[in-house]
Amino acid sequence: MYVSNLLTYSLGYNTFQISISWCKIRTMILEVFCLCSLFSICFLSFDQYLSTNVRFSWRKISTRKLAHHLTCCNICFAMLHSITFLIFTEVQSSLGCTVYNPTMQRYYSFACYPIIASLLSMTITLAFSLPAYHNVRRITRLQLLVIRRRLALQMTAMTLARVLVLIVCGLPFICSLLWKLNINTPEDNYLGLTIFSLISSILDSVFYANFAINFYVFLMVSSRFCRQVKNIILKKCWALVKTRRHETPSYIHRNQIFFEPIQPSGSVYELT
Repeated sequence: MYVSNLLTYSLGYNTFQISISWCKIRTMILEVFCLCSLFSICFLSFDQYLSTNVRFSWRKISTRKLAHHLTCCNICFAMLHSITFLIFTEVQSSLGCTVYNPTMQRYYSFACYPIIASLLSMTITLAFSLPAYHNVRRITRLQLLVIRRRLALQMTAMTLARVLVLIVCGLPFICSLLWKLNINTPEDNYLGLTIFSLISSILDSVFYANFAINFYVFLMVSSRFCRQVKNIILKKCWALVKTRRHETPSYIHRNQIFFEPIQPSGSVYELT
């Protein structure tokens, strides 16, 4: 996305208006990554609910194998669903690179964005993140180690913060997509097209920030995560830089000459 925008600004014209193939591929890739990121948060809240559950049998389900299976299912679903964008995306002068097929517009307007990308994903996320928060509040009843309880508290706080960021940044973007699919602005209405383009650019930037600010959100929410980052940056990385700076270059070691002491042979001792 950023590469395509950079090409547009550097070349002086919109690359999507010229290459229909680039328009289709770009839209499909954007949809794949958006769905993967969206449902990864759903699976994260589900895994957090399992790991903080009071029942030990449910906590045993939360394993690395389950995470691998859920990730594979997420990627397969996102790729299969995004094939429709590769097929039906077109380029027109009014709204540019988008879907103009009436049947697919109805699907995206009434099924994809309102249900799959909004209602379903947020319902799953809230349905598991809120009970996970409730489980963490009564986690003191469980016979767990203190470190284990603190980790559960930190992970639940990070999950809830990630869910809130998704809702705040994702809902305006989905509303703009629904507006783009359902409202036909006349081509001669230059003021309306300009205002809509400006609003879409702002909402797109907010939506892209959803994927870029995770690191900073976790820094503000989790004290343990902040300490780990500080430990890595100040101790390990800075220590590595200091050792590399004071380290003698390897070519100096190769060109050095060392004198080895001559060991007396056994014949000398025999003569004495």
